[in-house]
Amino acid sequence: MKMIRTILVAVLIGFLSLHALANVKPASPFTDNAVLQQGIKVPVWGDADPGEKVTVTFDGKSVSATSDKAGKWKVELAPLTARPGQAPRDLVIAGNDTVTLKNVLVGEVWICSGQSNMDMVVRGAKDAQADVDAADLPQIRMFAVGKAPKPEPQERCAGSWVVCTPQTVGGFSAVGFFFARTVHGELEVPVGMIHTSWSGTPAEPWTSMEFLKKMPVYTERIQKYEQALVDYAADKQGYEQRRADALKKQKQDMAAWMQEKLDADAGMKGKWFDPAVKLDDGKDIAVPMDNRSLQNYSGIVWVRRTVEIPLDWVNSDLTLDLGPIDDCDVTYVNGTEVGGMPADGKSWQIPRIYKVPAKLVTSENVCIAVRMTNTIGAIGMLGSEKDNSLAPAASENARPVALAGSWKYAIGVPIDMRTAPRVDIPQIPGSNPWESATLYNSMITPLVPYAIKGAIWYQGESNAGAPEEYRDLFPAMIASWRQAWGQGDFPFIFVQLANFMARQTLPIETNSWADLRDAQTNTLKTTDTGMAVIIDIGDAEDIHPRNKQDVGKRLALWALAKTYGRKSLVYSGPLYKSMKIGGNKAIVSFDFVGKGLVARGEPLVGFAIAGDDKVLHAAEAAIDGDTVIVKSEKVEKPVAVRYAWANNPICNLYNADGLPASPFRTDTWALPEVKAADEKLSEPAAP
Repeated sequence: MKMIRTILVAVLIGFLSLHALANVKPASPFTDNAVLQQGIKVPVWGDADPGEKVTVTFDGKSVSATSDKAGKWKVELAPLTARPGQAPRDLVIAGNDTVTLKNVLVGEVWICSGQSNMDMVVRGAKDAQADVDAADLPQIRMFAVGKAPKPEPQERCAGSWVVCTPQTVGGFSAVGFFFARTVHGELEVPVGMIHTSWSGTPAEPWTSMEFLKKMPVYTERIQKYEQALVDYAADKQGYEQRRADALKKQKQDMAAWMQEKLDADAGMKGKWFDPAVKLDDGKDIAVPMDNRSLQNYSGIVWVRRTVEIPLDWVNSDLTLDLGPIDDCDVTYVNGTEVGGMPADGKSWQIPRIYKVPAKLVTSENVCIAVRMTNTIGAIGMLGSEKDNSLAPAASENARPVALAGSWKYAIGVPIDMRTAPRVDIPQIPGSNPWESATLYNSMITPLVPYAIKGAIWYQGESNAGAPEEYRDLFPAMIASWRQAWGQGDFPFIFVQLANFMARQTLPIETNSWADLRDAQTNTLKTTDTGMAVIIDIGDAEDIHPRNKQDVGKRLALWALAKTYGRKSLVYSGPLYKSMKIGGNKAIVSFDFVGKGLVARGEPLVGFAIAGDDKVLHAAEAAIDGDTVIVKSEKVEKPVAVRYAWANNPICNLYNADGLPASPFRTDTWALPEVKAADEKLSEPAAP
């Protein structure tokens, strides 16, 4: 009898434990501070005990469902209405227990996705501080999806809704926030952004495996990928041990190699942080830097400046603001370290604000030394003039000492990452964010079918080497999302690649980013898509241009005009419509002329023209009403025109509403067939 009682108690404890684990649990996007999409049915779903009745109550209305054998349940709230200035409400999910989501709003919900230019946060944007200070906008919220590639579709993801305040907005996607701010300002209703991005990723991992398998170009790589999954499953323990051993060796080898470089730093050897020590071969450099200053130098660079402070600041705590520093830094004041940030892939866009203790402020002269380390991309103090200042920590009204201007700099040690040690590290299939469908599985699938209005997208840099492939891949990715959500052809608005790299010198550049931009433009044939052109606000030296305000605004113009019916808005710059030939001239017509075509600066530039030989020559171009007349004395019988066809093109065609014309071509010539005439281009005179 005693044994029977023991067994019954054990069974009861097990049952209660299982029940405790199966409490009603909403899907990942349902957290406090959520924004629910207005105007359509709103699915709410999650987990519970099999057969458990779950009731969802919001805004005084309830709807119920019973979970299936797997413990899955879903209800649909009737369409909701957003109102300006609405008060937040609770969303209650009740089963055997109750979950209450607080501070929930009804408004407009958009997905914002892509690679690093969507992932860049507000605090890394141009002149970010003013936007941060003004971001007391509680009706804007953002849900950031956790990064975790997976080989199979996932039901859940990490993340929570965050209310926009000056304290939180710095970590929001910059493009997402500036889009939301513009839409919210126009519609006066809440806007929620679901941010799901990963730096450096192509479109392939964001596309469902079902759609990738329909594309022959991916057949071989998917077969290899799926075989790798099989091989890994057959020897998981041995595979992971080999990976762990390789990672350990790589870490040890890299640490030893990097330490050698750091030990060779002339600045540390020479104590360049000490005001009494002169920088070896110190040269002048302007701060803030413009990315070109050190030409993407890889290694350690020291910058230093001595400034004079008011006498009454002596023996007081100070605040040192240096803005973002790319990549990492160690900062010294009067010879003592006061702060620094590591090379963690995120710190490059975070403003450096360091406390300078009073014990270091012993005279009116303050020496600031910054040891910057960079191994890839831009280097330097890349903020704005406002970012660089020194002020008393205890006084908000004191006028700060400006630090922008001329500093001294010297090279500590070059670091060439091409010579770094390399170890062959086995990759776990499905764990790489560049593999087929891995991000769709983990960062899109868990969001479905959360009710949304549409999506904005900034990506393409990582596909620039395969533009013809992208012509099919990008529309397929959009189609895979729309099929998954089951909301029909929801609006999908994307950013065309910005101008980047060396300034154009020939009439066209073959095998350039222009080909990828052309593939993006071609995607406008897909139903309910839009494209923000930013060919005028990129940065020759930085693949992450910091003007994200205009990017968000130009995306929002498409949404406001096309999705929200603001018909009076001009929402695009000129897009190529047609061409006709008249003698030795090509007459090019455009959509989205707006109030008229204009050239910013003289003359109108950016056009190239070719005959049957497919050699494109620099063309004379002139605006004639709503058309552009293009000609060249070297082309008697033109057959094709291209515009802004380069990585960083010389071009200046806009509409009078201030939006730039998109790069275009009138031909369909394959890349190897096209040639550029040996004709040097020059910049137009400033307007």
